[in-house]
Amino acid sequence: MVFNKVWFKKKIKTCLYFLLFYSGIFHIFLIAFKRIKKEHSAIIIIYHRLVDNNTPKFLFKGQTVQRNIDGFKKELSYFKKWYKVISLDDLISNMKSGKSLRVPSIGITFDDGYRDNYTLAYLILREFNLPATIYLTTGLIGTHSRTWPDEVECALLNSKLDSFVFPKLFGKEVIYISSNEEKMKANVKITESLKLIEHTEKLVLIEELYDQLKVKRDPQIYEERRMLNWEEAKEMSEHGISFAAHTHSHPILTQMTPDQAKKEIALSKATIEEKLGIPVKHFGFPNGRSCDFSEELKQFCIDIGFESIETGELGLVGKNSDPYFVRRFFPITPLFMFAGEILRVFLHSNKYGMGGEYGKS
Repeated sequence: MVFNKVWFKKKIKTCLYFLLFYSGIFHIFLIAFKRIKKEHSAIIIIYHRLVDNNTPKFLFKGQTVQRNIDGFKKELSYFKKWYKVISLDDLISNMKSGKSLRVPSIGITFDDGYRDNYTLAYLILREFNLPATIYLTTGLIGTHSRTWPDEVECALLNSKLDSFVFPKLFGKEVIYISSNEEKMKANVKITESLKLIEHTEKLVLIEELYDQLKVKRDPQIYEERRMLNWEEAKEMSEHGISFAAHTHSHPILTQMTPDQAKKEIALSKATIEEKLGIPVKHFGFPNGRSCDFSEELKQFCIDIGFESIETGELGLVGKNSDPYFVRRFFPITPLFMFAGEILRVFLHSNKYGMGGEYGKS
C-alpha cells in the first residue's frame, strides 16, 4: 500500500479542527484575537445556490456551488454569534474611508441570481435579520435561460446515452456518462475545457454538445425557471437585500473583445438600475480568477461609476484593500471545517493579504 501524504495531512487537519471546534478552543482563540488585535478585517463568503429536498437534481454537487438549507442556517447562526455580519455597502465604505473594522466581520454574497436565492435564502436571511448582496446575470433574470455552465450540466443530465464523443474538444476520446458519477466527471471535464475558449466559439460548441448528446435544447422542458425574476428581486431589494452586477450573459470577459466585455458590464448595471430603481455600486465578474479580468476593464468599471469589483480570489478585506480587487471566500462543509478555515485566514492575515492585481493571484 502506497502512503498518501496529502490524504493523511487532510485527515489530521479534519480531526484537529473537529476537536478544536467542539472543545470550544477555537472560540477561546477567537475571543482572545478580538481583544488583542485592535484593527480587524472581513471575509466575504461566495454562495451560489441553496437546495432542499424538493430541489431538482443537478450535477454540480460541489460545495462551492450548492448549499443545503440546513447547513446554511447553521452557518448564519454561527456567523451571527461569533462575528459581525456586515453589508457590502458598509464594508466598501469603510475600506474607501480607510477605517478598520472593530471586530472580525463576515459579508454574505450570492453569485448569478438563482431563484432559490428568493425561495430559500431570502427567508432564512430575514429570519436571522442579516444583510446580503446578490450579483445578477441580468440577461437571464425572468427567463428560462441558464448560464453556460448550467447549459452543459443540463445537456449531460438529460442525455439517455451511455457514452459519446466530442471531437471539437477531445478528438476521438470516448466520454462515458452511464451513471451520475460519470456525468459529474464529464461535466467538470467539459466545463474546464470550455473556460479556455473564446466566448462565441464556446456557445457554438455548447450547441454541438446538445446535438452529440441527442438532447433537445429547450430549458422549459426540463425544469421550472431556474433564475430569479424582477418581481422577486424587487421584493428582496425592499427588505434588506442589495443587488450588484454580474454581466448580462455570464461570459468569461477575457474570452471576448474588450468592447464586447464592456457592453456586458454596462448593460448589466443599467438593467438593474432600470428594473429595480436603485443605484448599482458593485460588480463581480464571472469565474472570478484574476486572469478573467483586466486593468482595462477595471478602469472601465471605475469610469461608469462602480465603487468596487469583487473577485473569486481567496483573501481578507480590510482598510488597506483595493476596492477594485475585493477578495472572497468559498464555503466548505461541514461547519467545523468552515469555522476552522475562517479562523485560520483571520489569524494568518499576512498570508491571506488584502492586495491584488489582475493577472496575478
